[in-house]
Amino acid sequence: MVGERALIFVDGKYCHAMTKSAMLNTLALDRHSLFRREQIAPAAGEDDAVTFALDIFRELDYSDLLYARVDLVGDAQGWMLMELELVEPSLYLTYDPLTAIKLAQAIKGRLA
Repeated sequence: MVGERALIFVDGKYCHAMTKSAMLNTLALDRHSLFRREQIAPAAGEDDAVTFALDIFRELDYSDLLYARVDLVGDAQGWMLMELELVEPSLYLTYDPLTAIKLAQAIKGRLA
C-alpha cells in the first residue's frame, strides 16, 4: 500500500503523519554501512489509520498519553501495528512546526 506510516499524536490527538520508506531498497553494497539515513516524507494520515491508532490507545487504556508515535503498515486487509513508540520517539517536529507548539502547550498544561 503506502510503506510504513508513522502517525504522531500529542495529548491523545492526531497531529501529522510521515511515510517511512524501506531501508533496504538500495544496492546490496550500500546496505552494509553502519548508518543509513531514513527515507521519510510528510504524508496525509488516512482516516482509517488514525482510527486504528486511536482504537489501540483505547484498547490499552492509554487515553492520557502526552505524546506517541504509532507506526503502521497496511495491506489489502487493513492496517497492522509495527511499533507503538511511547518513550523517546522521533516525532518529526521539523516537518510540522505546529505539532511542536501543540507539544509545548500540552507540557505546559500538565505542569499547571
